[in-house]
Amino acid sequence: EFAQWGITGFPARQHCLVLWNHGAGIKDPSIWGRMLMKWRDDLFELNHKTGMLELNRRFTDNNKTYTELEHTLNKRKRGIAFNDVAETYLTNEDLKNSLVKISTNLLGGKKIDVVAMDACHMAMVEIASQIKNSVNIITGSEEIEPGPGYRYDLVLNTLTTTSMTPEAFAQHIVACYNTEYNGVLADYTQSAVNLAFTADLEKNISDLANNLITILKNGSKAMVKAVYDVRNHYALTTFLDEDYVDLAHFAQNFVMKASEYDDDAKWPSFFSSSEKVKVAEAWRQAKNAAIDCYSTLRRMVFANVAGKNLQRAGGLSIYFPRHSIHGSYRKTEFAQATTWPIFLKEFIKTRKRSFDEASSAV
Repeated sequence: EFAQWGITGFPARQHCLVLWNHGAGIKDPSIWGRMLMKWRDDLFELNHKTGMLELNRRFTDNNKTYTELEHTLNKRKRGIAFNDVAETYLTNEDLKNSLVKISTNLLGGKKIDVVAMDACHMAMVEIASQIKNSVNIITGSEEIEPGPGYRYDLVLNTLTTTSMTPEAFAQHIVACYNTEYNGVLADYTQSAVNLAFTADLEKNISDLANNLITILKNGSKAMVKAVYDVRNHYALTTFLDEDYVDLAHFAQNFVMKASEYDDDAKWPSFFSSSEKVKVAEAWRQAKNAAIDCYSTLRRMVFANVAGKNLQRAGGLSIYFPRHSIHGSYRKTEFAQATTWPIFLKEFIKTRKRSFDEASSAV
């Protein structure tokens, strides 16, 4: 209804829809809660050495550890644009359906030029997949956004004197975000993403997932551990919600790890010949898929900025939990279009089995 009011009342050649309020990426809530609101101001602390605000990853409040906070928040994840008074919000299905209706009914089938996600955690591969059929470009953050969000005077004032293409306007939004938080906040990201490449990225990720599944099912414990090591590496770029990892950084790290195993001639003699042939080929194919992922991301993300603590952030995150898969994830367009959730299920199952075996040995 808002889009109808704006589009019919103020005709334009291009359209930018801004969604401004809290966001939580691809997860939808299981229950309503205000835990994030209660502790929001405590999520940042001043680093007196740098003079910049940083995410407080050692968070404690009333004897609650950061891990306990994160566990609590994960139970209360929302889609985007939620209203604490009315206790309502846009789920990811709502988001997709609303944007499809705007594109179909109000724009005559033309896609929305830009959707600006002024909210936390919305620069995700899964979000791109969710809305790719109705939107050309998104801007958003992989990380938590500070409460003030965008500086709309910086974003909009230039339009009083300058005409911009949608691509240039999206780049401008990213540049304004950098102007606002650079030197003030150490943990920030903002990117502009061309959704025309989303289908290519979905294929790249499925190719990667398929070969990772082969490695987990057919490789030795050493091979399984190698996959875990890439995901669990301490330097991998993750965010406040640690289920979200930067896809570009993960792909780069995976290529380096795969280079150790893509040639079976390098393997010690105790590996069986059958494992060498099948699993080494899976590592080769997975390495190629990771390279393709990174290459597609470079075309897809056409503007990207990040604070000093997140310098390896490449513009889009992906859901990569280590312990369990959120119930709402299976409903997403991405989960239905790719084999990534099948890999996640195998990854978590294999991890639990390895943990149980280690516990039994102890």
